Amino acid sequence: MRITDIIMDFDGTCTVIPDIYQAFLSEYLAGLNNTAFSGSPIMAEEWKDAQEKVRMHSPQAAWTIAYAPAAPAAADPYILSFEAAKYLLWKKNIQKDIPQEVFKNASDRFPAPWRPEAREVFETLLKKNINITFISNSSSRTITQRLLNLFSVQELPFGIAVKSDAAKFRIAELPWYSAISQDAQGLFQAVPVTHKDVGIGRPVYLQRAAYFEAICAAFNNDLARLPTTVVCGDIWEMDLALPYELGANIHLIERASPFDTYGYERKATLQDTRRGKVSKDLGGLLEWVK
Repeated sequence: MRITDIIMDFDGTCTVIPDIYQAFLSEYLAGLNNTAFSGSPIMAEEWKDAQEKVRMHSPQAAWTIAYAPAAPAAADPYILSFEAAKYLLWKKNIQKDIPQEVFKNASDRFPAPWRPEAREVFETLLKKNINITFISNSSSRTITQRLLNLFSVQELPFGIAVKSDAAKFRIAELPWYSAISQDAQGLFQAVPVTHKDVGIGRPVYLQRAAYFEAICAAFNNDLARLPTTVVCGDIWEMDLALPYELGANIHLIERASPFDTYGYERKATLQDTRRGKVSKDLGGLLEWVK
């Protein structure tokens, strides 16, 4: 079976998180102390302790940005920071939300660099006439600009598209007024609400309407290409579980310390080795197109 498409996640999947996570977390703390915790600032040791509390309880502890559990709470510094802040809000009995600017300012100031192999891998895939589409929680504008910088061009190379702002963390059904075709809606509705038990002490929710809508947008509502598509991500639950149920192939990029990939993520990805692969870097994607 010839692969025609690759759908890429961005943060962590394509970037080097260990290079920036400490600086990001420090900047995030500064943002918290200027906003939600301005009346009761968080000390550095307290911030470190909150992170360790989250790590200790992850993956049962989950990312709850949209309330329903969406991913392991210690899967990356972006999720970890939010959950550590929520824990401290609870501990201090502060009834406030975390302003979006806290994350944006920290991530803008300390963007994670591209993986060193990224450009070469993407160019190899394009030469093999593989379509590459980026679908991530990050904004389309951000990813597009990062790609332009990566390739040192003014326009995206032919064969690369960005359909991001996917809100993969949002557990939801499709709205009744969805413009997605009935056939595509039927495919989504056939997906189980939760994955079978993976042994982490909580459900893994599969029906993520915003993510599904982004996938439909990438394929112009024609999902017949899913069996010849590989979806690549670094968090199985958020990036890969739904596409697999929809019929796509999946590729897990292992996370580096201190945000190591969990064993159950590898096991779930490799439940059918004809449809799932795992690698430490993006070079593993080329195994699909030999």
